[in-house]
Parts: sequence; structure tokens; C-alpha cells
Amino acid sequence: MYPFRKILPQIYSAGSTFSVPLDGFETAIFHVFPLDSTTRPLLADARMTINLNGNNVNYSIYETGSKFRFLNPQYVENLKINGKNANYHDFIKFKNTSTGTDKTFPKVSIIANGKEFKIATQSVKNKWQWYSTEIPAGQKEITVKISKNGWKGTASLWINTVEKLKPITISVQNSAKINEEIMPPLPYPTAEKRNYQKLTEKKF
Repeated sequence: MYPFRKILPQIYSAGSTFSVPLDGFETAIFHVFPLDSTTRPLLADARMTINLNGNNVNYSIYETGSKFRFLNPQYVENLKINGKNANYHDFIKFKNTSTGTDKTFPKVSIIANGKEFKIATQSVKNKWQWYSTEIPAGQKEITVKISKNGWKGTASLWINTVEKLKPITISVQNSAKINEEIMPPLPYPTAEKRNYQKLTEKKF
């Protein structure tokens, strides 16, 4: 459900456990329900958005995994891929491949090709502070300078990349009435994939 829409491809029973990889400082929210409690075709192992129109379900698919499939294909009455009629065999072959601790925090500057970038900060008083900037593509060398000013603590360097995704649409005519579910809002646009990677960490 959050931070993007995706249905896990495995079906779990009571008492089962599963692991989910998370990026740095990422939170995930899941909606757990019995498989037989829904009549909507559940398209699994795909990053997507869903639009319901009566008994029709329109999926915009941004990424798929190796277990991309419907968990309950009995509800799929008719199927279209990118607006063209398709059968379930065509669907199985389809895959979208687009693919600190001190009160005074230090001063940070970020420089690339002799240009210093404007930095935005977010902080919790006496706890931590983020320094962030947007760096255009094509920069070969980036310098991060930290002026401690007596500050003591731990600093870590992260990179956040944004990838634009082009969706493929799948439309399903359902064989049963569908009850629309209420979903939480998403933190960023659905056509974006964001990756957070920790590069290094140092104590001062």
C-alpha cells in the first residue's frame, strides 16, 4: 500500500513470516486480508496504480518482478494489454522491463565542478539534521565539506536517485462486482522510482 502499490506474489497462511527489503529511512505499510475475501483480480509482483470503473480494473504497470501474475485469475473475464485484446497466455508472456548529538550542527557545503549548490535542511532539535541538494546528471566529481565548529557526532552520506518510469496499461473486465478499497496517499508521484543508498559514515 505504501510507499507504492504492490501485491506480494506469495500467499501466506496464519503464522507465516516474510522479509521485505527497505531503503534507508523507508517505511512500508501492508494491508493483510484473506484471498477469498476479494473479487478483484489481484495482480502480484508489480509496481502499479489501480483505477476501478464498475467491473473494469485498469492497471498502470511501472515495474514487474519474476513472479508477475494474477493470484486469482478466475475473476479475469476479458483482458487488454495497452488497449489491445489479449488472452491469459499473452499476459503470462508480458513483462515490463522499463525499468548528531550536539546542540550546534555543523555547516555543510556541496560542490561540483567549482559550483556550490544550495542546501536545504531538515532537523529535530538536539537530535539530528538532514542536508540535501539536487545535483544535475553528468557530475563526475562531488565534494562534501563539513565545518564542525566544535560539533561532535556521526555523519553519513546518502545518495537518492529518481528514475522516471513509463507505464504499460492492463485492463481487466471482472466477472464479479468489485468493492473499492480506500488506500493511503502516496509520498511521491507514481511514475517515479526512488532509490536511497548509503555511501559512507564517519564519526567526529
